[in-house]
Amino acid sequence: MVLTRRVGADRETELGSKIELFVRLAALLAVGAATPSLREAVEQALAEGATPHEIVGVLVSVGPTIGLASLVASAPRLALVLGYDLENGLGDVTGRRPGEGRGPTGAG
Repeated sequence: MVLTRRVGADRETELGSKIELFVRLAALLAVGAATPSLREAVEQALAEGATPHEIVGVLVSVGPTIGLASLVASAPRLALVLGYDLENGLGDVTGRRPGEGRGPTGAG
């Protein structure tokens, strides 16, 4: 069944796994999903080769649809999931900027 299928679980979709994960992330951002839900979507997207820059691009792209208040509310949760150190600036808690030192795809 389509509504219960995991991304990439049984077959390639028309959109492709990475784009399907971006759409899923956009939907989660649109409904104001909690951080653990965003974390799962982001981890899956990174595993499919998405970069932190592309993931932030999903938030920017969905911004006009969800409105400024929702965008501002979602941004810190997404930043936290991506490893940004919200207390001390742009880098993550290890001092790296998101995507640095994590291999060619930005993951792990």
